[in-house]
Amino acid sequence: MTLNRRTLVAACTSIIIILVAVGLALRSTASAAPPAQEPVTPTPAPTPLTATNLSNNPGDSDNPLLIFDRQGVLHLFWTDTSGRPQGSEVLHRQRSSAGTWSATESLSADIEILFGDLRALLDSAGRVCIYYDGATASNNPSTLGLYRRCQTATGWSAPEFVKATPGTHRVDYPVVAPDGSVKTMYLVGAGDLYFEDVLLSDDKLAYRPALIQDKQGGLHAVWTRQGDPFSLEYRYSNDGGKTWQAAQSLAMQIQLRVERSRWRRTMRDKTPHGFIWFGLPWVVKPIIAAGRARAVGRQPSN
Repeated sequence: MTLNRRTLVAACTSIIIILVAVGLALRSTASAAPPAQEPVTPTPAPTPLTATNLSNNPGDSDNPLLIFDRQGVLHLFWTDTSGRPQGSEVLHRQRSSAGTWSATESLSADIEILFGDLRALLDSAGRVCIYYDGATASNNPSTLGLYRRCQTATGWSAPEFVKATPGTHRVDYPVVAPDGSVKTMYLVGAGDLYFEDVLLSDDKLAYRPALIQDKQGGLHAVWTRQGDPFSLEYRYSNDGGKTWQAAQSLAMQIQLRVERSRWRRTMRDKTPHGFIWFGLPWVVKPIIAAGRARAVGRQPSN
């Protein structure tokens, strides 16, 4: 009887050891098995981009400018020389949320002379406003100045005389101050760049400037300096343009082909403002927000 008990205990012990070994082997096999792969969703083919001709006046359209209003409507402004014998006119179209473009409308019927670039800004009420230098009467120098028209619920406001300019050799670049007043940076003479009565440039020719205002009211000015080598200069003011930080060269060592370069400004509301410009042999994108600036450059592949 004693022998049978010992035999039974030994047999049970062997069975337990075998079961444990089998369990460990199954666990090891399960952990070594590769995970089940998820089904791969095929990537849809990209939709080809299509171009839309918005002006339909080849050779006569110039100075295009885009801006979003606070409702997300995209506005396009440009100048055109085909409709008026005395010179350019300001044209406008806007794109609805459904993707359709409005009919072309002229915003310069009351302006006899236009010169310089177009500028578009949102005013303190969030309305889109277009600014341009011009005159309502070519034989009356007192009508030379910076004009503004703003979109309203019923159309566009009448041309508003913002400030006088001494002649057609001056081009203004406005910003709307927090108090609603309009302040301007402008080019005069052989390339001197001013903000109101403060000289921003040095003794080298300045041209192709751009000016934006951040959400804190800081002013950011950028322009091309025709020195040796060419450079892109930046200055910042945090007191409404009364004083300015010393100029910084954002791209002094990058040899820009200025005759091939074009300024582009990002001016969408509720996003960080910045400047983007293009030049050969480099492409440079300085990003400016809240008083800080950095330049990023890359060599084109072609």
